[in-house]
Amino acid sequence: MRRAMSTTLGALAACATLVLATPGLASAASGTFEYTSAGLPNSLLTPKDNLCYGVGYSAGATNKTNRDALLYEGNSCHGRVIKELSPGSSTDTRFESVKFVH
Repeated sequence: MRRAMSTTLGALAACATLVLATPGLASAASGTFEYTSAGLPNSLLTPKDNLCYGVGYSAGATNKTNRDALLYEGNSCHGRVIKELSPGSSTDTRFESVKFVH
């Protein structure tokens, strides 16, 4: 009995160590980011934080997420941030990529 209890406690300690050492799950925005690309409506549903989304040459967006959206002039989030679009805001700014930040 004592040996089984010791083995169980050792296994629980190992599991606790793994849980504490594992990085947290990736965060994501809640909601939808809507944009127009090549004259067509598009959207990103629950986009992940700090991940770059290439959207082609887009003109206009509405941020219906709970995160700020950083709009970049270049693709792959290169170049300068040309607009920070807060939750609930819209713009007619032209951009090529977007990243969501918390």
